[in-house]
Amino acid sequence: MAALREPEVRVADGPARDPTHDELPTHDALIGRYQRRVHAVIYRMTGRHADVDDLCQETFLQVFRGLGKLPAGSNLDGWVYRVALNVSIDHLRRRTKQRALERDPAAARGPTRAAPVQVAAGQELEQAVRRALDELPDDQRAVVVLRMYEGLSHEEIGSIQGVPVATVRWRLFAARRKLEALLAPFLDGPAPGGE
Repeated sequence: MAALREPEVRVADGPARDPTHDELPTHDALIGRYQRRVHAVIYRMTGRHADVDDLCQETFLQVFRGLGKLPAGSNLDGWVYRVALNVSIDHLRRRTKQRALERDPAAARGPTRAAPVQVAAGQELEQAVRRALDELPDDQRAVVVLRMYEGLSHEEIGSIQGVPVATVRWRLFAARRKLEALLAPFLDGPAPGGE
């Protein structure tokens, strides 16, 4: 009688291995290894501290439920990032739908954009970047977060998102253009000499 084998799991810190069910990472080990990264990705995707703990918990619940079903040869790091991104994107979609239902007719016309007279360097710029990130489509926001905040390579991001590297590069290019346009009032100052 042939024994059933669990899928091979490739962990970034070590060689590929074929763990038995007893060798799969424990819940505590997974949380210890990924908690800070998952927290950072979710915060950068959602921009709200109030949502992060609940979304981290949901991410780890999904990871624990799916760990035994992880396909052979899967990269555990990439898979955990993917789950965190999916949980964040689902939350953002629900939040967008909820906001649309709560809006009054005047708010439905959209926010007005007024260039600030004087920009305080610290907190105001950070809030502007957060708002600009919120304006990006989910796939572009995910690429920006993974590349610029998490420091992942284009190849790693492509693996996490399940897209070719060229798609990752295009999404990053498009996101940067949108961010530059949205942040132009904060980046463009008066030219020296009064021009």
